[in-house]
Amino acid sequence: MQPEGTTPPWGAMPQQAVAGTPVLPAQPVAQPMQAVPQAIPMTGQVVYQQPVMMTGQAQMMVMESPPKEKIVAFLLGFFLGYLGIHNFYLGKTGIGIVQLVLSITVFGLFISGPWAFIESILIIMGKINDADGRPLV
Repeated sequence: MQPEGTTPPWGAMPQQAVAGTPVLPAQPVAQPMQAVPQAIPMTGQVVYQQPVMMTGQAQMMVMESPPKEKIVAFLLGFFLGYLGIHNFYLGKTGIGIVQLVLSITVFGLFISGPWAFIESILIIMGKINDADGRPLV
């Protein structure tokens, strides 16, 4: 028996049953977990477990990169665009690799050169966004 006014460690005591109704056991109350030191056998070292926070949904921290600059993308596209450097800067690595491979071949320079010139004009006009779809500043 518990002294009057105290609660047992497993939770609240069930209320007194009314004649004819079943008595349900008390449900334990969820409490936040705390870091509890545990000793590793044979070493004597103490390991602390991290507290666990149980939530309905896991939260993700998204690191957003700073916006790309229009003038930098234009200069890279105008002077080194035949190598696709401006596309690497904008995060479009697939197109950058295609332009780089094209520029290695002599025939590809006739394709990659005008392609880069047109893209540099589109960049300065604000018609091209970065790989995330954000406009250049």
